[in-house]
Amino acid sequence: MLADIRAYFEARDVLAVDTPALSAFATSDPNIDNVGAQLASATAYLHTSPESSMKCLLAAGYPDIFSICRVFRGGEKGPRHLPEFTLLEWYRRDFRLAEIVADATALIACCLQRQELCADVDIVDYSVIFQEVAGIDVFDASCRQLAVAAAAVAVSRSQLGRTATRGWI
Repeated sequence: MLADIRAYFEARDVLAVDTPALSAFATSDPNIDNVGAQLASATAYLHTSPESSMKCLLAAGYPDIFSICRVFRGGEKGPRHLPEFTLLEWYRRDFRLAEIVADATALIACCLQRQELCADVDIVDYSVIFQEVAGIDVFDASCRQLAVAAAAVAVSRSQLGRTATRGWI
């Protein structure tokens, strides 16, 4: 699958980049637990994503880029998660939402070797799905309303680990 991903991006002139795995700073995302590394002179952190380094490359003028790398998240251990895993991240300059969706769909179809998946894609805004399935407006719902809607489909706060409304959506 990694070879298929690389071939997909190479065919579209998307540049492969390798970013540092160790940083002097932890992620600022409060929903992600960092993994520290004690160095001789200070504590450093294993990256949780190549995002910030990749955005620096884009700001410096790099073209479309992608990275396949190992990342580390301290709070990810469980039956379906490990604290270390491989992450694909990519950025396309000047792509609009429809182009991003088409790109992601084509990549998935490439990886599954099922090009027919690209022919029948329904794009639905998540707020529409929330309204249809749970009967709530995600933009106006309280955390309590979101919790009740989640409970109706057997999702608990402990599974989500969030208390703020944005964490629920």
